[in-house]
Amino acid sequence: MKKFLLTVCLVASLMMAANAQPRAVGGRVGWNMEATYQHNLAMEKYMIDLTAGVSYFFSRWWYSDINCVFDWVFNITSGWNWYVGPGLGLGYGFGKNWHTDYITEYRGTPWRLNLGFQIGVEYQFDIPLNLSIDWRPMWNVLGFGRPGPFFNNYFGDFFNLGIGVRYRF
Repeated sequence: MKKFLLTVCLVASLMMAANAQPRAVGGRVGWNMEATYQHNLAMEKYMIDLTAGVSYFFSRWWYSDINCVFDWVFNITSGWNWYVGPGLGLGYGFGKNWHTDYITEYRGTPWRLNLGFQIGVEYQFDIPLNLSIDWRPMWNVLGFGRPGPFFNNYFGDFFNLGIGVRYRF
């Protein structure tokens, strides 16, 4: 019985310590496939969200990008938060026959500079796991856009809806 109580206390303290940690690492899947890193600031009222990813839907053109978003975090109930904030991104386009096809179809630079924002909701489990769903539209103010069958997305990623899974540490 003593071993059982000791184990329960140890597991409970580890779970509380995991929830108190300000960092999370994981992935986000949506319009892009991204690796994410989050860092909470000022008693979890603010969050820096860094992502690095590659686009993969509906395109013969691919691009890699990195984004940084500063979010304000608002507690809804125990475990549930919503967040909103501005962001900045940088990307580079590439693909098959990049130089010849790109020059004839898109005129410009393969570099992207994106400005936008992010809004989302997340749930933090009692174990060190965080699930989120968010929308991050980014407007491309420089260069390359992704053509697609539904929308010539030359000006940015308006449909960037994603689901994130992160490990908190």
